[in-house]
Parts: sequence; C-alpha cells; structure tokens
Amino acid sequence: FINKGNFSATNGRVDFRGNKSQFIKGESAPVFYELRMNTNDTVHLISPIDVRGFITLTSGYLNLDGKQLTLVSDAEYTGMITKVNTGSGIVGETIQMQRYFPAASGSWRMVCSPVVGATFEQWNDDIPTTGFPGSDYPNYGGAANPWSNIRKYVESVAGNMNLGFESIASVDETIDPKKGYFTYFAPAPTLLDVEGDFSKGNLNLNVGFTSGGNSADRGWNLVANPYPCTINWTQSSGWSKSRISNTIYAYDPINGQYSTYVN
Repeated sequence: FINKGNFSATNGRVDFRGNKSQFIKGESAPVFYELRMNTNDTVHLISPIDVRGFITLTSGYLNLDGKQLTLVSDAEYTGMITKVNTGSGIVGETIQMQRYFPAASGSWRMVCSPVVGATFEQWNDDIPTTGFPGSDYPNYGGAANPWSNIRKYVESVAGNMNLGFESIASVDETIDPKKGYFTYFAPAPTLLDVEGDFSKGNLNLNVGFTSGGNSADRGWNLVANPYPCTINWTQSSGWSKSRISNTIYAYDPINGQYSTYVN
C-alpha cells in the first residue's frame, strides 16, 4: 500500500491478504477507517499510520518497525483494536491511543488506559493537574491537604464509601490498565493520548470485598476496561463474573451524577 497523496478514509475497509510480506508506506501518514490483516505473513510499516475505526488481526502480524500507529479519537470517531486471533499480533515498538472527551461543565469523569507501563506524566501534559507531586499545581487547595484531581479508589477504606477515593502518589505512578481513575476535567473539549504496549490476553481485575461496617459502603471497586476496544458487559461468554452485582454505576459528567445499568 503506497500513499502518494492524501488518503483519509471515513468508512470502508482495507484488507491485506496473501503469503508474502507486505508494506504500508507513503509521503504522508495514511488514515484508515478499518484495517484487517488476513495474511500468512507480516505487514510492515514503512511510514506512520492512523486508524479512526477498527484494526482486526484475523491472521498474520502487523509489524510497526518503530513507526507510529495512532488510534485516532475525535468528536466522530475512536480507533480501536478489535480482535487479535491466536497466531497473530502487533509487534515492533508501541502504539499511541487517543481518547476524545467532549466539552462539559467542569466535572469528574471515570478514566482508564489500556496501555501497559504508562505513567500519569502522559496525562499530565494533556489536562491541568492538581494536588500531587509533579502536577501543575501540587499545593492547590493548601499545602497541608492539597486537592487532587486524579484519584484512585481503595475498597478497603473503612466508613462511608466516598472515603475510598485517594489521590495518586505522583506523576511517576504507573497507570494500572485494570483500574479506573476519578479525574476532574476542565470544561473544554479534551484529548488524552497515551503511548506504549497495550493490554491483551486474559486478565483478572482482582475486585475486592472487605467485610464489616455498613454493608452498603463495602465492595465498591472502580474498574477499567483494560483493552483498546469496547467490551460488552452483557455478553455471557468470554469472561467470568462471579459474586458481582447486576447493577453497575458510571459517573455522568453532563448531569453531574451516577448513571446505572442493571442486567
């Protein structure tokens, strides 16, 4: 595939098939909507590429060869890696995954990252940060008790469930792909981007339940979607959910309250 002009797809699919090595290159980075590997060999990147729809690896490998693969996110599209069959994969350096958040009144959002090994320094250059070492305003709210705008949830904390929200330690803390983070955003549209290898294979989210106290305050876990694609909570196969409530909660930044889903 050779891009000699401006290739920017908003629909459609490009399939790579065959039994020999193939290449993607161009004078500028081509923007694919859907990209599928269905080969018995490897597709190599000679230049960077962007994907605003789906990457599917039915068979064969996509070798980045040190070039940038960007999963683009904006107001209309969000790129994702949807399926990686056994005997196929993406190799050769890292991906960049973007996530676009539309404008809302300054509010909390539940945020996560499917990238392995990234630190909060990668969020720090995309959003204003407060209340922890290395943030833009580490003493915001007062040096004795600074107000952190990125918080994780600790299920074992006693008392009211809201006491379980605790600040991250610093920008050098690693983002856990299996955990969600309560993050306060400014009102403007925001684009987060994180670079690194991505989560794949079977994962255990390690949810917990600490007995004692008011049962309504126990057993809350802020978990992430650890993969670079959407997942279906109601799907009966592909994962195991034991001793989990049928009701899940997600914070709605537009209305400033939790939304619920019962299955």
